[in-house]
Amino acid sequence: NTTLGCGVMSQFRLLRQRRFLPYFLTQAGGAFNDNAFRQATLILVGLQMGLGSAAVAFYSNFAQALFILPFFLFSATAGQLGERMDKARLIRWVKLFEIAAMLLAALGFWLHSIRLLFVVLFLMGVHSSVFGPIKYSILPRVLDPHEELVGGNGLVETATSLAILLGMVVGGVTMASGAHGVWLASTLLITVALFGYAAARRIPALPAPHPQARLHWNIARETGACWRCCARTAAF
Repeated sequence: NTTLGCGVMSQFRLLRQRRFLPYFLTQAGGAFNDNAFRQATLILVGLQMGLGSAAVAFYSNFAQALFILPFFLFSATAGQLGERMDKARLIRWVKLFEIAAMLLAALGFWLHSIRLLFVVLFLMGVHSSVFGPIKYSILPRVLDPHEELVGGNGLVETATSLAILLGMVVGGVTMASGAHGVWLASTLLITVALFGYAAARRIPALPAPHPQARLHWNIARETGACWRCCARTAAF
């Protein structure tokens, strides 16, 4: 019991460390905004625009597909970028991209433009597909693999799950709150994006592990190479 208690204390002690906390807050904010925006969009389509149930069901499925598509298209290239660039700098660029996307989302909300909102949904998928490989490659570099890595991963996964749940709830509630829904949802999303960028600026520099690595832009070839590499790795 004493050993377990020390492990838990060590795990939460990471939240006081600059090498972990800014990254932790950045990734949680991104997960929150992804889901808050998606839920707010679906509420806008379903409630405020008065579309029928069949149309709402179609847009809901289409929204899921649009968000997931960039993961198939860009994850392999994003992983290469993470090898060639300082990861902290790349995260800051991703967060600036998120701010721009949320400003477009606010415009889409005000105009009640489904097309623009779905463009933003795709952009948020791009945001997450680029951030994902960086997110999972940082922890082994900043945490002790024997004493901190498992606990750090646990904190990140817990925060991600909570952020997803809270994003869905808060995004839906704000958009469904009557005449002020659009204003509240827009303010929420932009504020969280700004918070994420502020946190990202506190992430310490993480020099590129392979700055001379060649960047391949053939999406199909690189994605296939990733799958083949996974197939050859027994542990994976």
